[in-house]
Amino acid sequence: MEVISAHVRRLVLDQPRVVIGYDDSAVAVRALGWAVREAHRLDAILEIVVAWRARHPAADHYGSQTEYARTAAFGREALRLAHRIDPQVNARLTHHRGSAGRLLVRRSHGALMVVLGTHSHLGIVGALIGSTARYVTRHSTVPVSLVGPDSAVETEQRIVVTATDSQIAPSVLSWAVERANQSATARMHIIDTVETWTTWTTPSLVDEPARQLRARQAEEWHADLVAVIRGLAPLADITTELLEGRPDVVAARLTAEDLVVLGIHDRHQRFELWTAPCPVVLVPERHSASLTTRHADRPAPRATQVIPAETPITTASRNGRKT
Repeated sequence: MEVISAHVRRLVLDQPRVVIGYDDSAVAVRALGWAVREAHRLDAILEIVVAWRARHPAADHYGSQTEYARTAAFGREALRLAHRIDPQVNARLTHHRGSAGRLLVRRSHGALMVVLGTHSHLGIVGALIGSTARYVTRHSTVPVSLVGPDSAVETEQRIVVTATDSQIAPSVLSWAVERANQSATARMHIIDTVETWTTWTTPSLVDEPARQLRARQAEEWHADLVAVIRGLAPLADITTELLEGRPDVVAARLTAEDLVVLGIHDRHQRFELWTAPCPVVLVPERHSASLTTRHADRPAPRATQVIPAETPITTASRNGRKT
């Protein structure tokens, strides 16, 4: 383990950083490619974190040294790979003994984000995505980026934000708007889902006036949401969809070139993690991104595209306040 002074450590931690947890798996290599490009985009240090510990509590000194050497070797290989991807990247290796999850949470304090490779995005975080990802998503104070085996590592073409009844968590909206303001190519796409009675019962049981009233309400709330987002991201290219159904209808509309932004504790929208083929960013509730507008020389955005609901919207009461 490299020993550095407290002064130098403080200078490093004060600089913008993208932290990535790395092991010798194929998904970690793919996540590293995404993290390298993210560090380049943000002009940030890339900190590659490798944790090691004896594979068995009763391991002797020789076993511990063997594991140390093994993890140090693929850590150095990660550094070489990062510089092959981008020769200009400012990459550093942190190699410590202990729990990978705890080490990543500790090293990511004050970072721009922490990146993890996952074998798949499955269910509510904590079920099947792995113990390290489970610990990090539960305890991280910075956005967590999950990069799956089929995710594109190039710059995303769409920043996808999901809403339920036109409601989006402020931290999620803040992060997505800043991302859109900083992007010269990606558009911001809002998928607004309205869960209604027709999802569960026979549509004919709902009278037509009630269905029309619910449709007008949903369209009004959706229009208000779009107006708020366009006010926050005036230079962003924004498209939207208003759909009837449970939030899991979103998964079928995603591609590997998307970037999905969700609340880290958002149970309504966590369905997207089941089959999302693209990177997923989980934003903590307390995270607050500064809403800055860059790329001021971008061309004016296209008119907001509002796609009507695919099926009639029935009457339902709306919980919570309007965005």
